[in-house]
Amino acid sequence: MIGTEGYSPPEQYRGEASPAGDIYALGATIHHLLTNRDPRLEPPFSFHERIIREINPKVSPEFEVVINTALDYDPLKRYSSTENFKKALMAAVKTTGILVKPLTAEIVTLTGDEVTEIWSFECEDEIRGTPVVYKGMVYVGCYDNNIYALDAKTGKFIWKYATEGGITGKPAAEDDIIYIGSEDHRLYAISALGGKLVWTYHTEGQIRSSPSSSHGH
Repeated sequence: MIGTEGYSPPEQYRGEASPAGDIYALGATIHHLLTNRDPRLEPPFSFHERIIREINPKVSPEFEVVINTALDYDPLKRYSSTENFKKALMAAVKTTGILVKPLTAEIVTLTGDEVTEIWSFECEDEIRGTPVVYKGMVYVGCYDNNIYALDAKTGKFIWKYATEGGITGKPAAEDDIIYIGSEDHRLYAISALGGKLVWTYHTEGQIRSSPSSSHGH
């Protein structure tokens, strides 16, 4: 199983990874925040048993509907994209009148004399995901199929591991293991220090989202 138990959608238990899974996980996070009920401590896929407005009456019916849609057991009945999920959330808070005007901050423009590049590293293709810093190292996936390990202070190349597909997500790091998904349908666990493969898990679809790791899972 990929992801955190309680937050992961049913299809991830079958090895299927898709954007609909990310929408489910975000819905699970919002449900947790609204109800203060940790899904990791509840039976899997039981959000419908913890009705949001019964636990927290301050939540509007419109907002509850949006979260329940994101948590639908059937991925085809969830929002088709994170953008549509966002629009539904915005519409719900506008309807209830609780949308707070975002704070604006002064934009500070720095000159070249005030910003100094410490180091840079050139990969063989686009970097589409976010790097992760872990124990003095930078780990970053690249669309050239590789995940790179660099010294965080100097940018020195330490190792790279080649998958068979492009990498678009952010690596996860825990217990000296780096986890990364690839468009070759595999989730990889790689030794943080030596760049050696620890294990792989094959899924039925391309992995374009970012894995997460918590408490050994």
